[in-house]
Amino acid sequence: MPKLKIEIECDPDEWDKDELMEEITRFVQIQIDMAEIREALKNHKRVRTPAEWLSLQGYDTSSN
Repeated sequence: MPKLKIEIECDPDEWDKDELMEEITRFVQIQIDMAEIREALKNHKRVRTPAEWLSLQGYDTSSN
């Protein structure tokens, strides 16, 4: 399993701990999703468009 190192620089007054953890979790999930896309491309499987993929992962892809 590849390791992911995250270095965070932020002003503690700007971020609530729960909010920061939510952002980190979202960032890590995106990294995992991108790794899955790369693996699918490497294996020549059908790959959904980025919007389709993100939509399936629960992200809001509607344009405002």
